[in-house]
Amino acid sequence: MLSFDVEVLWANLGQYNLAIQPMPNVNLLLGLGAIGLAFRPVPDGGRAVAIALAAFWLWTAATYHFGHFSTINFAAPVYGVAFLTEGALLCWSGLLRGGLTFAPAIPLRRWAGLALITFAVAGLPLADLLAARHWPEIALAGTAPDPTALATIGFLLMAVRPARYLAVILVLWALASGATAWELVMWQGFGRPHRHTGRRGPSGRPAEAFGRGTRPMNPDTPVIESINAVTLATHDMARAVAFYQALGFPIHYGGRDAPFTSFRLGATHLNLIAIPAGKAIGWWGRLIFHVSDVDAVYTRALELGLRPDFAPRDADWGERYFHLRDPDGHELSFARPLGQE
Repeated sequence: MLSFDVEVLWANLGQYNLAIQPMPNVNLLLGLGAIGLAFRPVPDGGRAVAIALAAFWLWTAATYHFGHFSTINFAAPVYGVAFLTEGALLCWSGLLRGGLTFAPAIPLRRWAGLALITFAVAGLPLADLLAARHWPEIALAGTAPDPTALATIGFLLMAVRPARYLAVILVLWALASGATAWELVMWQGFGRPHRHTGRRGPSGRPAEAFGRGTRPMNPDTPVIESINAVTLATHDMARAVAFYQALGFPIHYGGRDAPFTSFRLGATHLNLIAIPAGKAIGWWGRLIFHVSDVDAVYTRALELGLRPDFAPRDADWGERYFHLRDPDGHELSFARPLGQE
C-alpha cells in the first residue's frame, strides 16, 4: 500500500519543477546536444554524451529522490541510491573508459533508440497533457526519473556495444516504476477530459506585490463561499479512523486501509491523509474552501503573481480543486463540487 495517491504525486512533481527552475530548460538543451552527438558521431562525442546522461541521473537522485519524492515516499532514498549508482556507472564506462561510442552502424538500432529518446523528451510530456495535467506537473527528461531512464535506454540502443551492466538499474527502475503506476491505477487518467469553465478572473493590471496594490472586488470576482474541510496528517490511518469513528464521525470516502479518508460533518468535512511512519509530520494540515468558480480563483491567483501548486483538476471524490500556499506556508485548497458550476 502506497503512502500517497496520484493527486499527491502530481502535486509533489509540480512543486519540484517550480523549485528547480531553470534546470528543466538547461537539461533540455543538454539533451538535444547529446542527441546530435549520438546521431552524428564526432571524436570524444561519446564521452560528452556520457557526461550529460550521468548529470541527469545524479541530478534526479539528489534533487528529486532525496529532496522532493522522499517527502511522500519512504522508498525514495533507495531509488536515490540507485540513480546515484547509475550516474557513477555512466561516468566510469562512458567517460573514464570511453565505452560509450556511436557510429553509423546498425541503422535499425539507431532509429529505434532515436524514437525512444524522442518519446522520452516529447512523447511523455504530451501524454501528461492528454491526462489532463498542466505545467508544472509534467515529467521531463533530465529532471524526472521515468523520461530520464527511457532516454538513457534510447542512447544505449544507439551506442556500439555499450557495457551490459548499464542496463541493470534501468531494468530495476522500470519494474519499480511500473509497479507504482499499477498500484496508483495511473492509466485511468489518460483520456480523461480536462474541464474548463471558460470564465476568467477580473481584468486589469496585475498587482505589484501580494498584500498591496490589489484591485477592488467586482461582480465578476469569484466568491469564497465557505470552509468546506480541514485535512490532518496521520502516521496510522487505521488507528486514526477508528478514533474518529468511535466519536461518531461518519466516513464519506476512504477507510482504515486508504491513504486518504474523509468524514462528512453536515456541510463540512474532516480529512485524514497518511504519512509514512518514518517521516516526521511537519505539515500543519490543509484548509479547504468552497468557491463559486475554481478556475476564476486560479486565474486571479496567477494575475496576482502567486504560484499555485498545480492547475485546477477534477478529483475522483467529485470536486474540482487546486492548492495554494499563503505567505506563511499554510496550505489552502479552493474547491467546487462537480456539477455545480
